[in-house]
Amino acid sequence: MIHRELLDYVKQQLDKGVNREEIKNKLIIEGWTEADINEAFAGLSSPGLKEVVVAAAERGSPKANRILIKIPHWLSYVFGFLIGASLILSLYFIFLSPFFKTKSIDTKSIVEQWGSSVVRIECDDGFGGMYSGSGTLWNIDNTFLVTTNKHVIDPVPDIQKCSVRITPLKGGVSDLKNILTYKPNRKSLKTLEGEFDLVIFSLEESSPDMPLSRLNDYAHRVNKQCNKTIYSPGENILALGYPAVGTREGVALTVNEGIISGIEQVPLAGDEQFMWYVTSAKIEQGNSGGAAIASDGCFVGIPTWSRIGYLESQARLLIFGSENSFARLIIGK
Repeated sequence: MIHRELLDYVKQQLDKGVNREEIKNKLIIEGWTEADINEAFAGLSSPGLKEVVVAAAERGSPKANRILIKIPHWLSYVFGFLIGASLILSLYFIFLSPFFKTKSIDTKSIVEQWGSSVVRIECDDGFGGMYSGSGTLWNIDNTFLVTTNKHVIDPVPDIQKCSVRITPLKGGVSDLKNILTYKPNRKSLKTLEGEFDLVIFSLEESSPDMPLSRLNDYAHRVNKQCNKTIYSPGENILALGYPAVGTREGVALTVNEGIISGIEQVPLAGDEQFMWYVTSAKIEQGNSGGAAIASDGCFVGIPTWSRIGYLESQARLLIFGSENSFARLIIGK
């Protein structure tokens, strides 16, 4: 270790023209070791080394000394690079990172954004009765489509015995006085092959005062930023729909909160499989075909069925990847 006090003294004497031997003899008399003196001379004659001053413990005298550590110049560049990289990363996470992530939004905003797009589907059972479910109204490339579970309309021999009721929201509350009613288009009905409980159809005008152009105010337009394909257990969701036990006996929109409790994988033929999200959100008869929305405001899946235990039940959400991939699926791209 080179002591600052010693180094300064040696440099000062050399600058005055005192020869090395005289300096060395005087320092030995004052109590410095020959090794310390030789190291001080060596430090002054090594231009390729940089001095870094650090605090030192006291060395046998009441005056605290300072230690000089000699490190190569290239190592200082390494330290500089690491400090600069740390600063850049810090600035990224503070200022830039939020712009590249889909931000979480509050529950009220999700309901306002999605509430009018989740529709009630009512069907005549052919025996003077009526049953209902839920669906989601989409605007994809200016094409209006409704998605729902296949089992919602399966018992109906003719889909046009069903009607789609769109309920506007005012301040988060269903405006039951201004419900819009449309008929499904029989020719547009499309069912996915295999085990997928999903149907897709377009709408027809039910009366001259209900043009399809009015759907622009209610249909959900796909969010291009919603590209997250898998949500993890523990993430929050909202289930929107018209359960029979909900508000006004299923006539008004009901919102239930929960989390994704797990992911259930179901094997298909060959190596194929599809997945369900298991959720703690309450799903009842009438919720089928509606929409489950994540805390980032993106579509997660379709509430489809519940497994009932002795004390509790866990619902299943039918999923097809991200909101954008689901939109491509239902538009046929």
